[in-house]
Amino acid sequence: MNGFRSAGGVADPPRTAYLPQANMQESLRGYQRITEAFCFCSFVNEMYLVVSFLSTLICFTGDSTGVIIFSECITVDDHSELINGLFDKDKKTAYKCLKELVFASEKDNSIYRFFDTFAKMIDDDNSYIRTRGLLLISANAKWDSDYKIDEIIDKYLCHIMDDKPITARQCIKALPNIAKFKPDLVDDILSALNKANPQRYADSMQSLVYKDIRIALETINV
Repeated sequence: MNGFRSAGGVADPPRTAYLPQANMQESLRGYQRITEAFCFCSFVNEMYLVVSFLSTLICFTGDSTGVIIFSECITVDDHSELINGLFDKDKKTAYKCLKELVFASEKDNSIYRFFDTFAKMIDDDNSYIRTRGLLLISANAKWDSDYKIDEIIDKYLCHIMDDKPITARQCIKALPNIAKFKPDLVDDILSALNKANPQRYADSMQSLVYKDIRIALETINV
C-alpha cells in the first residue's frame, strides 16, 4: 500500500500521504473507513523484540479532492524490559522479573519468542542466570511447537548435576513440567534422573537433592 513503507522489518515514523482520485474506482462514492493493522517485528541485540503496529485510516472522498491516508505507528515494549531484568545485578530485581515472566508464560505463548535467550542463559557462568534460564525453558514447554527443547535437552539435563546444588535442585523440580508437555522426552528425562549422583555435593545438600529426584520421578511416572 502507498503511504508507508517498511525498512528492516520496522515501520517508518507516522506520516500522511496523498493519493490522486484517479487511482480509485470512479464508482466509489461517500466516505468509507478502513482500518488495517500491520505488525513489524525486529530483534534487537538478539534479546529484545520490538513490535510496531501501523494503523492506517483511509478516507475515500466523493469529490475530486482525492484520497487521504493517515498513519499512526505504535511501538510495544513486549516484555523486553523484563528479559533485560533477568541479568540485573540486583538479585531481587532479577527474581521479580523472573516471576513475572513465568506468570506470563502460564497464560500464553508471548514469552516463548525469547526461548533462544533462555537457552543461552543455561550456559552462563553465573548460577543465578543459569537457574532463571532453566525455569523459563520449563515454563514455556507447552508452547514449544518448534521442538527447541528437544534440540537442547541433553544440555538441559546436565544441570541435574549442576556445579551449584541450588541450581541442580531447581532444574530437577522443573523437569516434571517438561515431561508433561514433551512426552517424547520422558525417557531421556527419567534416564538422566536415575543416573544422577548427588554424592558430589556436600552432605548437607545430598539428602535434599535425593528427595527432589525422588519426587520428580514419582511425578513423571504418575
